[in-house]
Amino acid sequence: MLVNEVISEIRDRKINDAKIQLILGRVVAFEEKYKSNERLYSVLKYLDWELSALIQFKYTVTDVVDGDTIKVSYNWVIQTIRILWLDTPEKYATRTGYQECYGEEASQYAHTLLDNKMVMLESDETQDEFDKYGRLLAHVYYLDENWEKVLFQKQMIRQGYGFHYLYKKPVKYANMLKVAESFAKNENIGVWKECEGKRIPLNSSSQWEWTLDNETQEAVNNIFSGDVIDVGTDEEEVNDNTLKCWAKTKCSEMDSCDEAKYYLEKCGLSSLDGNKDWVPCNSICK
Repeated sequence: MLVNEVISEIRDRKINDAKIQLILGRVVAFEEKYKSNERLYSVLKYLDWELSALIQFKYTVTDVVDGDTIKVSYNWVIQTIRILWLDTPEKYATRTGYQECYGEEASQYAHTLLDNKMVMLESDETQDEFDKYGRLLAHVYYLDENWEKVLFQKQMIRQGYGFHYLYKKPVKYANMLKVAESFAKNENIGVWKECEGKRIPLNSSSQWEWTLDNETQEAVNNIFSGDVIDVGTDEEEVNDNTLKCWAKTKCSEMDSCDEAKYYLEKCGLSSLDGNKDWVPCNSICK
């Protein structure tokens, strides 16, 4: 069989993993034997690379849920993956009843990159293996049209389809992702151009409005009208001071976990919930 035919079968997954491992072992052995034959050696090295890549890229993307969550299949088992340190705008209406600016675009770009692709998952020793919802936390690599390995988070962030964020402690690719975010910000593309570099709710969707109580609906309406309103403290755990929706916007500005929860749940300040588990400001809500 010709080399290009072997490569074609490998890429089309007509050769199973066990056979790939067997062929790879033979290729490595022949590499050592034929080092003096430059042409044959280069062919063997190329096969080595192709086979090694296919062994790593063994997960098939079965569903792109949104910009930062996918489902993959391996050996007939489907696993949901929460992609590490990538935060994309919401495509679907959240508990506030609103989608977010550039959420649809981020999801579509993720589909373009990953639909039905073979990907490689990489765990991170600095982080937990699973989140509280049972989703596997992983870095995701895919192969581009040139058969080059690409870190999915970096591509999404660099093209302006999401943000880099840290949870608990720095990830091993933190510097790379910071550089990617700086590039998108400096180029003023994606969320930096269309959403002012923020997670901004879009207009309400009537099919979700029924989930909002009157107080929350009033707060959301005033947020979008540009007014700042006083909101009562009808919940015991919130202190007696009158809060102003979005008078505070960052976790560092919150005086307590209860206050952070109030801003998330009553004011819809989703930026406080970086990992989307509906627990805001993990630095204070432990």
